[in-house]
Amino acid sequence: MKSGSFSENLKKQLDSVKDIEGFPRAEVDDILYLSEPPSYTACPNPFIKDFIKKYGNPYDSINDTYKRDPFTKDIREGKHHPIYLAHTYHTKVPHQAVQKFIEYYTNPGDIIFDGFCGTGMVGIAATLSNREAIISEISPFATFIANNFLNSLYPEEFMKIFEEILCDVREECDWMYKTNHTNKAINTRTKKYANYIKAFEKIGKINYIVWNDVYECPYCYNEICFGETPNERKPGEKYDQFNCPYCDSIVNERKAKKVMFQKYDDILNDSIDVVKDKPILISYSVGKSNFWKKPDEFDFHLIEKTEGINIPYWIPNKRMPKGRSTTQALKSHNITYVHQYFTKRNLYVICKFLDLCKKRNFKIWFLISSLLQKASKLMALNKDYIGRVTKGTLYVSSTRQEINIFYFLNKNIASFKQSLEILKHSKKFIISTQSATNLSNIPSKSIDYIFTDPPFGGNIMYSELNFIWEAFLRVFTNNEHEAIENKVQGKSLQDYTKLMERCFVEMFRILKPNRWITIEFHNSKASVWNSIQTAIKNAGFVISLVSVLDKKVGSFKQITTANSVKNDLIINAFKPKNETPSQILKSADLSLDIQFLREQLKSLPIQPMVSRTDKMLFSKMLAHYIENGFEITSNSTGFYKILNENFVELDGYWFIREQIQIYKKLKAEIRDN
Repeated sequence: MKSGSFSENLKKQLDSVKDIEGFPRAEVDDILYLSEPPSYTACPNPFIKDFIKKYGNPYDSINDTYKRDPFTKDIREGKHHPIYLAHTYHTKVPHQAVQKFIEYYTNPGDIIFDGFCGTGMVGIAATLSNREAIISEISPFATFIANNFLNSLYPEEFMKIFEEILCDVREECDWMYKTNHTNKAINTRTKKYANYIKAFEKIGKINYIVWNDVYECPYCYNEICFGETPNERKPGEKYDQFNCPYCDSIVNERKAKKVMFQKYDDILNDSIDVVKDKPILISYSVGKSNFWKKPDEFDFHLIEKTEGINIPYWIPNKRMPKGRSTTQALKSHNITYVHQYFTKRNLYVICKFLDLCKKRNFKIWFLISSLLQKASKLMALNKDYIGRVTKGTLYVSSTRQEINIFYFLNKNIASFKQSLEILKHSKKFIISTQSATNLSNIPSKSIDYIFTDPPFGGNIMYSELNFIWEAFLRVFTNNEHEAIENKVQGKSLQDYTKLMERCFVEMFRILKPNRWITIEFHNSKASVWNSIQTAIKNAGFVISLVSVLDKKVGSFKQITTANSVKNDLIINAFKPKNETPSQILKSADLSLDIQFLREQLKSLPIQPMVSRTDKMLFSKMLAHYIENGFEITSNSTGFYKILNENFVELDGYWFIREQIQIYKKLKAEIRDN
């Protein structure tokens, strides 16, 4: 809960922290509203020194007896924990994996730091391990999530307030998600028509609506929509081409032109060009049964009514910033403002929730915000009939799923409540919103251990992706010192390297001597690996050991890109007592790659195993290079070429030639048995 005295104190101290890099872009009142001082501030936190003074142990160079060897185990943790699933974010490390490092490198009561905390998984891991946590992140939305994980209401109180708010929103908005039950609908379980309908079952509750963009046939110029073609496809099913229902010409989806029309935007009070779309399928429920149907006159009338409704609540009508990810929806659908990512129906419900959360308890917004992406036009419908947001992008698909927010809240509430139950114990933590390039509000040699998961070069444009979420908070990332590669921001690989080096220099300063830093990192480009290695070493850290973290479930880019690297590397480095910066990287050539792979494959049992897969071998080779200070010369594409030219692949596993016959014999024995 907010403390009045601390809030007043924070207001007085804002001038002392406003020059710290990463101070967010927002009005002072909005920063103060979001903050819960002293434990959380939506700006650089001026209370960290007090926290360290209260809970920390000053470094004593004479009597310090701390000693740890590097953590040597490879970690495998899944993403299906209630805490991990409670709120979506672009990248997260399972807190159970982080706990293993924290419990190995530290003692109870030690202070743990993460300068790229994201949604606070390191803070969660530290507090669950009876350690104190100082975590920071440049994104106000990320620290908002972290604070609500670590400082939420008790489950009973949370659920009571949420149910009251939900009841009020339902009372006003539930009619927006109604549809007629019809005997032309198909039961999703039995795949049979709903032939017999009882009188009291005439109205169904919409689960979601499938929308398709409308295209112009390049041959006859008629408007065509995928779901209305003769070769009716299943929801979310994609074909590269289809037959025009008017002239029977084969139309290529990628080459077809989307139909645009002018629409009045009452939020902007202006006419705008938008892509024409149509609802082609409705998933709805009656009782415990689910059905599919094509929209009828009632549904079209309801859509027209909800699209024309006036929203009497505050709306985040912020223009999207220029960027790499923000151009995706701009080019495909001419989306330029935050509110244009939502249908009017869902925007109304979201704004109603926001209004009530602000009036009653803003901590409930933690749960509502977890559905913002799914409630937007970013929710694509896939072949498996499941809607998904493409992680790390602002991609608006031509086939979308407009969800019933009430339906999805009901589906998610059980696991969300479970996460609150796990985290309801008392915790010692403090959260700051700032760039890791400047940690001047943290004293030197005050931190016992650092675990951090920094940005991976140009993989993810965090400030662009978070802009929609932050628009509802009215507090925005100051991306001037955001450590990423981004041409629009004018940040090259060299700029990224410099920013990361500044971050690691600051972490080196605040870490006690002879203590450890663990850096999780993932990028398949050799240039980015060399950049991060250079930044770590130039800061003064000594890389001791590199291991592998397998998160079990790969990201979108990892799964669909042949040359992507599946596993994250865990770099274990320490701050030496003499604090001498490391020397220049040694070089390595192609023969070293082959030699390493040969020795690695020779050492493994001749049997099917994950360690023999190409992605694991690449992760192991990168770990070996970084650990020994070699410059990385091969990216993932070059590495797979080396594998193909020098080794043998069978059943997805790699072997040296001498092992092939032994492996084949083993397969035959298994088959015979």
